[in-house]
Amino acid sequence: RGKTGAITMDWGYGNTGSAESAITYLNGEEGILRYRGYPIEQLAESSTFLEVSYLLYHGELPTKAQLENFRSKITYHTL
Repeated sequence: RGKTGAITMDWGYGNTGSAESAITYLNGEEGILRYRGYPIEQLAESSTFLEVSYLLYHGELPTKAQLENFRSKITYHTL
């Protein structure tokens, strides 16, 4: 990636290692996907992009005050 900018895809999962994650839980056989313990369906229906971003980064959904502070920081650094 450093030399070419390309990312190798491992479709057969033959060269990719697996690891436990505190962020994501995936059980493909049962159709379960959770981020930080929250079902993806709940996040998709009830949370904004910034709320989920905060959750992934900080490990919990933000309060209103935390979300406003986070939004201000994101806006400052992206405009």
